[in-house]
Amino acid sequence: MPALITFGRILFAVLFVYTGATKLFAIQATSDFIAAKVAIPAIVAPYMAQLEGLTGMTTPQMLAIGVGAFFAVVVEVCAKPGAPPAEAVSVDAHMPAHRHGMNYAAKVERVSETRFRAFSTCRAPGNS
Repeated sequence: MPALITFGRILFAVLFVYTGATKLFAIQATSDFIAAKVAIPAIVAPYMAQLEGLTGMTTPQMLAIGVGAFFAVVVEVCAKPGAPPAEAVSVDAHMPAHRHGMNYAAKVERVSETRFRAFSTCRAPGNS
């Protein structure tokens, strides 16, 4: 019985390493997609070149890693004249490739009477 448990643990570790490696190798496909869609503004190009030199990765590769990162956005809601200010806002994103919105609900907090800050992640569980 201990041999079977040991074999199961080893198999689980190999599976864990394999799935992590396949996600890592998928970075290139994501970076190719980003490179085709995103243009880096000339004003930040020198800084991106420095980051590329430090990391050894291209800008689209660095952006592909950051795709699953947390985001924060501050919005200001302007009411029509005479209308009361907004009491709350909600935030969602549309992912056309997956045909759904965000898998995690964004947390929204009031910053001022007209400003709200939302933060969450667009990363889908188990996806790169």
